[in-house]
Amino acid sequence: MSRSDRTTSLRDRAYGITERLHWVHASLGMAGNVAFLVGSVLFLWESTQLAGTWLFIVGSFGLLLGSVGDKLLLGSVSEKVADLEEADA
Repeated sequence: MSRSDRTTSLRDRAYGITERLHWVHASLGMAGNVAFLVGSVLFLWESTQLAGTWLFIVGSFGLLLGSVGDKLLLGSVSEKVADLEEADA
């Protein structure tokens, strides 16, 4: 097996996992949105600013993970469409 075959195989496996577990990154993105919103509200009062700050951080990380998962999923779909178009040509 050549190096490019192994790279393609690993990439296909990663995309396959992303496709099967799309609900995970969608849930992480949603949880990130909720944490960010709650953090925004908690940040309004001095007594809850520390909790609000941590929810901003956690929420931002959840949004990042959700976006990365979306990008991987969209990339795998785009590549499959391109492969199908090449096969039809």
